[in-house]
Amino acid sequence: LRWYSSRDMEEFYCGFTTENTGAQRKHGAATILHMQREYPSAPLVGVGAVIVDSGRAVVIKRGRPPLMGQWSIPGGLLELGETVREAVAREALEETGLVVDVGEMVEPRGTIVGQPESGAGSVLGVFDRLVLDESSAIRFHYVLIDVLCFVRSGELCAGEDAAEARWVSGEELMDLPIEEEARKVLLRALGSGGFGTRHEADYLSG
Repeated sequence: LRWYSSRDMEEFYCGFTTENTGAQRKHGAATILHMQREYPSAPLVGVGAVIVDSGRAVVIKRGRPPLMGQWSIPGGLLELGETVREAVAREALEETGLVVDVGEMVEPRGTIVGQPESGAGSVLGVFDRLVLDESSAIRFHYVLIDVLCFVRSGELCAGEDAAEARWVSGEELMDLPIEEEARKVLLRALGSGGFGTRHEADYLSG
């Protein structure tokens, strides 16, 4: 077991290689088996890292389906053995290069572990994404959990399957071409910890 510093992880995900071989993704000496995303045999759990800092939120442009070329909340699949907040922290780092605060990490140790009611690590929304193909077969099926987090360190950079990453203000979010549910989650996050404006509050209540 080796512990990595924040700097180590930032360098790894913002310029160092990630080798893909078939159904496997290799991170250094660790090999993580990919779950089948397209035409899955069961729903997959995804996490969203809702990252806010100083009145801004992070959005990424997806580099692969089902939202290829679209702006969205950073995130990805929950992996076997991870807690929700561990997955959020990992995905934030992989896709944005940012080390984030997701609240106090608690090891389950055979018991149920919940999420904070507010602040870092709190759940902002749970959503279903079902995408059918032309024959009405289920091509994608995700259950998505969006979690609030705050920046601890790092510089924003696009990584993993993110083609682009950027900071946006609440006002910029109003005009950003992004799914409405994602827009609402981001505005809610800005309002709860990122200095949202009255205009954004009116949008959420409308």
